[in-house]
Amino acid sequence: MISYANEVFAAIDHDHVLERIAGGNETEVYRTDDQRYVVKLKCDLGNTLPSALAHARAMRDAAERYTGCLGPRHTIPSHYIVARDTDGRIQVLVLQEFLAGAQPLFALDYA
Repeated sequence: MISYANEVFAAIDHDHVLERIAGGNETEVYRTDDQRYVVKLKCDLGNTLPSALAHARAMRDAAERYTGCLGPRHTIPSHYIVARDTDGRIQVLVLQEFLAGAQPLFALDYA
């Protein structure tokens, strides 16, 4: 896997280097060195503190509604962090416990 170093991870990892494990159009997904957490970097949400905070709050509200529908046994708690990256941009990070074998949302059978 590819390691990625960025100051945006300073609040999560002492050397600011995480392992990239997945990615897509709007989100890059990393795992901490100790493999305890997944960090989802929500690309291009903000660039100003008020905008990033608004995006983080909206994502938190949507996640809480989703958890309400599926229940806590079928969801992973998420924690939201707003941090400045190496290039000076303000980014939104979502921190979740790493669960080996966890399914991405698009792969779930909702029936």
